Amino acid sequence: MKDEIKKDKDFIHRVEERIYQEDWEKAFPEPEWIEWMTSIASRYISKYEISLRRIKELEKEVAE
Repeated sequence: MKDEIKKDKDFIHRVEERIYQEDWEKAFPEPEWIEWMTSIASRYISKYEISLRRIKELEKEVAE
């Protein structure tokens, strides 16, 4: 899990560096990056939604 997070962070950092450079011709991300960024976002959104469901389950258990 830590390796996956580090790999994601490294990739996002590379995209940021490329987007925010001064040479606009090189600034646009490569097309495959969009797919990779979408994949990363989907994974983390799913993890967030699972965490929210688990929190609600725990809240119900504590209330009972």
